[in-house]
Amino acid sequence: MGTALDFKLPEQCPDTIEKLSDIIYRQLYKRNWDYADLARESGLSKATIHRLVTNSDNRGNAYHTTIEVVQALSIAFKLDDTESFMLFLAAFPQFPIWLESRRKKLDIIDTNDKLIEKGFPPITKTTL
Repeated sequence: MGTALDFKLPEQCPDTIEKLSDIIYRQLYKRNWDYADLARESGLSKATIHRLVTNSDNRGNAYHTTIEVVQALSIAFKLDDTESFMLFLAAFPQFPIWLESRRKKLDIIDTNDKLIEKGFPPITKTTL
């Protein structure tokens, strides 16, 4: 059995990414769960789950999750490796660009340029 990294990473740009909220809704529906069920199973607060599914923090900005939250969701939903990786890609859609930049040994400026070109924010505000 292969690992999640054995399959080809999808081309990522904001318009082609499956939304994290869609994956969460699908998993909730599949289990007939509500936010309280997910909170109980994941150890996350209902407020965090609400931020995830609305993609909004309490100030009206886009919500940026953490790898720990994604892992808690993966464990709660009992996802396999591939499903977990797809959840990770939905939460961090710029990952394939980071990976490609690392593989090609690009510097931070070229990596940031690739991210911006695809509609993602740069890693840093560094300019050399």
